[in-house]
Amino acid sequence: MSGAIEVAASLLEKYVYNGYSRCMFLFSDGQANIGMKTRAELTNLVAGYNNEGIITDSFGIGADFDTEIMKVLVNVFGICGSAARLIVRGKNGAVVTKIWGDKNIVAGASLGELYFDNRRSVLCEFTTSGTAVAGENEIETLTYEL
Repeated sequence: MSGAIEVAASLLEKYVYNGYSRCMFLFSDGQANIGMKTRAELTNLVAGYNNEGIITDSFGIGADFDTEIMKVLVNVFGICGSAARLIVRGKNGAVVTKIWGDKNIVAGASLGELYFDNRRSVLCEFTTSGTAVAGENEIETLTYEL
Protein backbone atom coordinates (compact mmCIF):
# COMPACT_ATOMS: atom_id res chain seq x y z
CA MET A 1 0.00 0.00 0.00
CA SER A 2 2.71 2.48 0.92
CA GLY A 3 4.41 1.92 -2.44
CA ALA A 4 1.20 2.66 -4.33
CA ILE A 5 0.60 5.79 -2.25
CA GLU A 6 4.16 7.02 -2.86
CA VAL A 7 3.98 6.42 -6.64
CA ALA A 8 0.59 8.16 -6.92
CA ALA A 9 1.79 11.10 -4.81
CA SER A 10 4.95 11.49 -6.91
CA LEU A 11 2.81 11.71 -10.06
CA LEU A 12 0.54 14.29 -8.43
CA GLU A 13 3.61 16.28 -7.36
CA LYS A 14 5.10 16.10 -10.85
CA TYR A 15 1.97 17.03 -12.82
CA VAL A 16 0.40 20.06 -11.14
CA TYR A 17 -2.47 21.87 -12.86
CA ASN A 18 -3.61 25.18 -11.40
CA GLY A 19 -7.22 25.18 -10.25
CA TYR A 20 -7.44 21.39 -9.98
CA SER A 21 -7.46 19.24 -6.85
CA ARG A 22 -4.72 16.71 -6.24
CA CYS A 23 -6.48 13.58 -5.08
CA MET A 24 -5.61 9.89 -5.21
CA PHE A 25 -8.02 6.99 -4.84
CA LEU A 26 -6.65 3.93 -3.07
CA PHE A 27 -8.52 0.66 -3.67
CA SER A 28 -7.10 -1.97 -1.33
CA ASP A 29 -7.84 -4.87 0.97
CA GLY A 30 -5.95 -2.95 3.65
CA GLN A 31 -3.30 -5.67 3.92
CA ALA A 32 0.08 -3.93 3.90
CA ASN A 33 2.37 -6.67 2.57
CA ILE A 34 5.49 -4.71 1.53
CA GLY A 35 6.98 -1.46 2.80
CA MET A 36 5.23 0.39 5.60
CA LYS A 37 2.89 -1.97 7.41
CA THR A 38 1.67 -0.38 10.63
CA ARG A 39 -1.26 1.99 11.02
CA ALA A 40 1.06 4.63 12.46
CA GLU A 41 3.43 4.47 9.48
CA LEU A 42 0.62 4.60 6.92
CA THR A 43 -1.15 7.39 8.81
CA ASN A 44 2.03 9.49 8.90
CA LEU A 45 2.63 8.87 5.20
CA VAL A 46 -0.87 9.97 4.18
CA ALA A 47 -0.82 12.90 6.64
CA GLY A 48 2.45 14.13 5.15
CA TYR A 49 1.00 14.15 1.64
CA ASN A 50 -2.18 15.75 2.94
CA ASN A 51 -0.10 18.61 4.36
CA GLU A 52 1.25 19.08 0.82
CA GLY A 53 -2.31 19.32 -0.53
CA ILE A 54 -2.57 15.74 -1.81
CA ILE A 55 -5.77 14.12 -0.58
CA THR A 56 -6.17 10.34 -0.29
CA ASP A 57 -9.55 8.64 -0.52
CA SER A 58 -9.49 4.96 0.36
CA PHE A 59 -11.93 2.24 -0.62
CA GLY A 60 -11.86 -1.21 0.96
CA ILE A 61 -12.26 -4.11 -1.45
CA GLY A 62 -12.54 -7.84 -0.90
CA ALA A 63 -14.58 -9.87 1.55
CA ASP A 64 -12.08 -9.46 4.40
CA PHE A 65 -10.49 -6.04 3.91
CA ASP A 66 -8.95 -4.40 6.99
CA THR A 67 -11.59 -1.84 7.95
CA GLU A 68 -9.49 -0.17 10.61
CA ILE A 69 -6.55 0.65 8.33
CA MET A 70 -8.82 1.88 5.55
CA LYS A 71 -10.76 4.11 7.98
CA VAL A 72 -7.53 5.51 9.41
CA LEU A 73 -6.37 6.54 5.94
CA VAL A 74 -9.60 8.45 5.32
CA ASN A 75 -9.71 10.05 8.77
CA VAL A 76 -6.13 11.36 8.58
CA PHE A 77 -7.27 14.61 7.05
CA GLY A 78 -10.36 15.22 9.15
CA ILE A 79 -13.43 13.92 7.37
CA CYS A 80 -16.44 15.59 8.98
CA GLY A 81 -19.20 13.82 7.11
CA SER A 82 -20.09 11.79 4.07
CA ALA A 83 -23.08 11.75 1.74
CA ALA A 84 -23.81 15.30 2.92
CA ARG A 85 -26.73 17.22 1.44
CA LEU A 86 -27.62 20.88 1.79
CA ILE A 87 -31.38 21.43 1.86
CA VAL A 88 -32.39 25.00 1.03
CA ARG A 89 -35.91 26.32 1.63
CA GLY A 90 -37.59 29.63 0.95
CA LYS A 91 -38.71 31.76 3.88
CA ASN A 92 -41.11 34.73 4.24
CA GLY A 93 -42.70 34.20 0.84
CA ALA A 94 -39.52 33.23 -1.03
CA VAL A 95 -39.55 30.06 -3.14
CA VAL A 96 -36.43 28.15 -4.22
CA THR A 97 -36.83 27.51 -7.97
CA LYS A 98 -33.50 25.90 -8.81
CA ILE A 99 -30.35 24.53 -7.24
CA TRP A 100 -27.67 24.62 -9.94
CA GLY A 101 -26.01 21.24 -10.46
CA ASP A 102 -28.82 19.29 -8.78
CA LYS A 103 -32.14 18.35 -10.38
CA ASN A 104 -34.17 17.59 -7.25
CA ILE A 105 -34.84 20.79 -5.27
CA VAL A 106 -36.62 18.86 -2.50
CA ALA A 107 -33.63 16.54 -1.93
CA GLY A 108 -31.23 19.50 -1.86
CA ALA A 109 -27.68 19.89 -3.13
CA SER A 110 -25.38 16.88 -2.92
CA LEU A 111 -22.10 17.87 -1.22
CA GLY A 112 -20.59 14.39 -0.91
CA GLU A 113 -17.80 14.08 1.66
CA LEU A 114 -16.95 17.09 3.79
CA TYR A 115 -13.50 17.67 5.24
CA PHE A 116 -12.44 20.10 7.94
CA ASP A 117 -10.89 22.62 5.52
CA ASN A 118 -13.23 22.28 2.52
CA ARG A 119 -15.25 25.16 1.17
CA ARG A 120 -18.32 24.43 -0.89
CA SER A 121 -20.50 26.81 -2.86
CA VAL A 122 -24.11 26.16 -3.77
CA LEU A 123 -25.82 28.40 -6.30
CA CYS A 124 -29.57 28.74 -5.76
CA GLU A 125 -32.21 30.56 -7.74
CA PHE A 126 -35.28 31.80 -5.91
CA THR A 127 -38.21 34.17 -6.24
CA THR A 128 -39.52 36.46 -3.56
CA SER A 129 -42.80 38.28 -3.06
CA GLY A 130 -41.02 41.62 -2.95
CA THR A 131 -43.03 42.90 0.01
CA ALA A 132 -41.22 44.25 3.01
CA VAL A 133 -42.39 44.80 6.54
CA ALA A 134 -42.57 48.51 7.39
CA GLY A 135 -39.44 49.71 9.18
CA GLU A 136 -37.32 46.67 8.27
CA ASN A 137 -34.43 46.90 5.82
CA GLU A 138 -33.66 43.18 5.65
CA ILE A 139 -35.89 40.17 5.18
CA GLU A 140 -34.74 36.59 5.64
CA THR A 141 -35.47 34.79 2.39
CA LEU A 142 -33.71 31.43 2.75
CA THR A 143 -33.18 28.85 5.43
CA TYR A 144 -30.98 25.76 5.18
CA GLU A 145 -30.32 22.40 6.76
CA LEU A 146 -27.15 20.35 6.40
